[in-house]
Amino acid sequence: MLDTDSEIIQSMNTKLQVNNFPETHTKEEIRKICGVFGNVKSIDLIKDTLTGQFKGSIHVEYTSEIEAKRAHSSMMGFKIDENVLFVKKLTTITAPNQGGMEGEMFKALIEDKPTECLMIKNIVSLEEIESRIDYKELEFDV
Repeated sequence: MLDTDSEIIQSMNTKLQVNNFPETHTKEEIRKICGVFGNVKSIDLIKDTLTGQFKGSIHVEYTSEIEAKRAHSSMMGFKIDENVLFVKKLTTITAPNQGGMEGEMFKALIEDKPTECLMIKNIVSLEEIESRIDYKELEFDV
């Protein structure tokens, strides 16, 4: 067991990135939708840097890891209007201020960590996934 002085990384998995929201939805509408899946702490809409327009992706932070896990599994493949949502876990990582950890060493510890996000490109179209059951069947096949 590690003591506090030797702990290298603390991570919290309370943040999700949700992609493919309809671009016409407002922040308040999206907050209500995300609130159905758990207690929302904060939401950030990802906007185009040039136009400032919402592009359909958000970062949502839930009040606990349990809430975020529940939201992740429930939102993945959820359909809003004609859009199927895709969800990715985001991890907040903090390193201790002391110690002589070089930047490259710390970077090696945190990159390439697997998530539960399934990215399917050029295999099926959104029109072929009619329901959450279709998505689950596809997920099982893959």
